[in-house]
Amino acid sequence: AEFPVFTIRTEKDEEVATSGIADALTLTADSRPAVVVDWKSDVAPDPQTLDHYRAQVRAYIDMTGAERGLIVLMTSGAVIPVQPADPIIPPF
Repeated sequence: AEFPVFTIRTEKDEEVATSGIADALTLTADSRPAVVVDWKSDVAPDPQTLDHYRAQVRAYIDMTGAERGLIVLMTSGAVIPVQPADPIIPPF
């Protein structure tokens, strides 16, 4: 089942809302988000489109706290793993 995702964050003194719909979300044994899955029906997505999909799934990972994501290209059967964004570590 589809899973709505959303977040609100502050950027430069403004609140920014982001929302989307992940195609599927798996959970760990203790019900925490584990994997975000997004299916795509493109026949032959170009590199720019794939970069957009990676950013989209990475945003879903960030919003849900999932451990990782998967882009599934339905036409070719290819599965592209997506890792969470690197956390921003403030300087000392």
